[in-house]
Amino acid sequence: MRTTTMNDPRRYDVDWTDESNPQIVTAQPGDELAMTLTEAQQVIDDDRSAEH
Repeated sequence: MRTTTMNDPRRYDVDWTDESNPQIVTAQPGDELAMTLTEAQQVIDDDRSAEH
């Protein structure tokens, strides 16, 4: 199996503390909502497009 930079094992979550400026943060161990960096960015993009 080849490893690539796209195969990032880290998991991320979106911090909505400041709803107008969500932040992608490293997920805590055991976080069931954890996602890939691409998925986290997509969540933010989808939220922003829904506002318009």
